[in-house]
Amino acid sequence: LRIAARYQAMDKVGGDLYCFFPFEDGRLGVFVGDISGHGIAAALLSASVKMMLPLLDLAALPPHEALLAVSEALKGRTADHFLTAFYGIFSADGRELTYAMGGHTPFLVLRDGEAAWHPNTGPVLGCLPVTRLSDRTVALSPGDRLLIYTDGLTEAMQGNEIFGEERLAGTALENRSLSPEAQVEAII
Repeated sequence: LRIAARYQAMDKVGGDLYCFFPFEDGRLGVFVGDISGHGIAAALLSASVKMMLPLLDLAALPPHEALLAVSEALKGRTADHFLTAFYGIFSADGRELTYAMGGHTPFLVLRDGEAAWHPNTGPVLGCLPVTRLSDRTVALSPGDRLLIYTDGLTEAMQGNEIFGEERLAGTALENRSLSPEAQVEAII
């Protein structure tokens, strides 16, 4: 399992975040989140989520329960903001990803020259009571690539056009032979 990550705020500060959680049993937890809005308020909420995550027993929680715990902890503390999030756990051999999503952008699996979208599976977090999220599992094969991102990437402007999901998938496929780090740079 190889990972490449890049954070680039739209403004000087922002509400996007990602975290990796290596577990003692060889599994790997991956959290990608986006606090709505921009600026200092979104950045502060993002920082509070990032500090909260290690306090949860993520190794023992299925992804949907981890997201429910985050949503409950944020409830009443987000003012006019909300959190979209992806949380997934890669199996120790890297052949399976179990994940849950709360209002988050779809993620992309690149396999054999094809791009497959995996859509959001739940509501946004932190602003309304969320009582139901579900886990899904994706089987992975050697050579597969996953692209997990926030809407800041697909909503970025290129000239007078939004980058968009179609261009994201096309750019990711065009650059699939690059290293993960170089592929991320090509997309950005």
